[in-house]
Amino acid sequence: MRAYVPKVSILILLVAGLACGASQREATISAAVTAVNASRDAFAVYDSAEQAKIVAAATSLAEGQAALIKYRADRVKTEKLIGNAYRAIAIASTVNDQPSLDGLKAAVELVIDALKSFNLGGDK
Repeated sequence: MRAYVPKVSILILLVAGLACGASQREATISAAVTAVNASRDAFAVYDSAEQAKIVAAATSLAEGQAALIKYRADRVKTEKLIGNAYRAIAIASTVNDQPSLDGLKAAVELVIDALKSFNLGGDK
């Protein structure tokens, strides 16, 4: 089962239009929230299925444990990036400057890249 994740290009377009106007800023932050929420939800579905697949494919307890440890190390990195994106959203929502929007865009792009490394989100 492959989780649905919006195409990477669509997610990038959602956060690409960074400007200083209040309505543009609000739209950018709202798009970032939508993109990160969709990414988080899709990754949760993928994560559950992937761990079940790893367990099913293991021929021994030791092999399964080793494979899960390796996978979970990669998963933690993605979870941290998602958390960082939410922090960037909070900062951009409270600090009205261009660097906070630039940080938000960078954080969302890192989440998208992480999903691509798991073969989610379109273009790998």
